[in-house]
Formats: sequence, C-alpha cells, structure tokens
Amino acid sequence: QNPKVHLSVINDMQCPLFHVDYVQMRLICTYIGQGTLWVPNADVNRNHLGCGRNDHLIRSMDAVRQAENFDVLIMKGEANESDPKNGLIHKSPDTKGEPRLFLRMDAR
Repeated sequence: QNPKVHLSVINDMQCPLFHVDYVQMRLICTYIGQGTLWVPNADVNRNHLGCGRNDHLIRSMDAVRQAENFDVLIMKGEANESDPKNGLIHKSPDTKGEPRLFLRMDAR
C-alpha cells in the first residue's frame, strides 16, 4: 500500500498530550517552527497511555527530547507488525501560535 503524504502549515498545537499513532510507521519532519517532542521508551509508564495526563505518563519531563528543524523522525507506530503496541510516544510542541511547516508520511 502506498504511503499517505501530508504537508501542511500548522498554526496551533495539534496534539497537546503525549500519545502513540496507530500506524505501521510514520515519518515526520518540521521545516519551519518547533519540532516534535518525543520520549524514550524507558522514561514512560505505558499503563497511563491515554489517561489524559502527561505528568502521569512521563516519568521525568527531563527525559523529553525535541526534534530540530530538518530532523527526520521515523517513528514506529502501535500497529507495527514486528513490535505491536510499542509505538514511539510523542506530541506536538506548544508553538504559541507560531506556524510550523510540517511533513508527515504514514505507512499503514
């Protein structure tokens, strides 16, 4: 199946909560504006995934990493057949209204 490609200018925070995507793989790149925030697996409590509270899910906010402009993140999703239910936990940055030029490609 062909990947789905989405290029957009985003003017608000799309995803304020840390979450996983229900795709096989997702490639993302921010060209202008703040990059995506993500957390290494060892620093999350997956039992709180979807609880609506970032502070319950993330063990230490010091562990949160942020992609730089032009970084290409290739993220494993929850639907990844080789390692299901172990997708990368991430969220949108708080851009405070500053636009982001953002590319997303999904392999479903």
